[in-house]
Amino acid sequence: MEKGMDILKTLTSTPSKLRILELLKSEKDLAEISESIGKAKQTVVSHLKALIELGLVERDGEIYKLSKIGELVYKKLLDDVRFFEVIANLRDFLKEHDVSPVPDGLLSRIHMLHSGEVFVKDNPYEFHREWLNILLKSSWIYGLASVYHTEFPRLFNELSEKKEVRLIVTEDVFEKVKGLSERELNEFLKRGEMFVCKNVKLTFVVAEKGFTMNLYRDSYDASQILVCKTKDAVKWGLELFRHYLTQSRKVEL
Repeated sequence: MEKGMDILKTLTSTPSKLRILELLKSEKDLAEISESIGKAKQTVVSHLKALIELGLVERDGEIYKLSKIGELVYKKLLDDVRFFEVIANLRDFLKEHDVSPVPDGLLSRIHMLHSGEVFVKDNPYEFHREWLNILLKSSWIYGLASVYHTEFPRLFNELSEKKEVRLIVTEDVFEKVKGLSERELNEFLKRGEMFVCKNVKLTFVVAEKGFTMNLYRDSYDASQILVCKTKDAVKWGLELFRHYLTQSRKVEL
């Protein structure tokens, strides 16, 4: 472990080394590197020497590039930086809410939610603009609902007319839908797909244009919503959807 810590210390002693690794995903000469990171050539040479000694950078004449090992190390470091970025940016949201419904395998890859932002709604019963925009701009929409909203049947019925919509609802929500919106449910099932899972303290949407998630405190917290529009977040959300889909039964007409 000591040798590993020495390498990590070398790489993280200054942001310039990480920046150089990022730049050298494509070949660069000394002048290009110096100009890109805004450091004197002498400083850059010192950093390059350390990276070459670690086997992360290769030199061919005046040209520098990442080695195969360097490519792996850069990707790993980028994931780690993003992991701590997510922890820093979403600290209060994650600390104050129950994250246990998210599988451990996905929590370990929470760096995929980099660039995520928590929005606080003035009226927790209104749809947040960011959430609604993701739905309206996407060609496909998947999600899990653990709470019933009176506007859900109408909204998702309309969305299913032009989009691929697959919804997982909890047992409690399904009973409410059947009792209060049976006509809308039957209309939806002609175009979209619905599945039922056991009660779980989690609500999320993953769609072509982004991912959103609501978590619970002691009860459902409709006032705070996590929104992330990166491709990584969509991939993460799809895995979360597949996880719960395997635990669900399909609703048939």
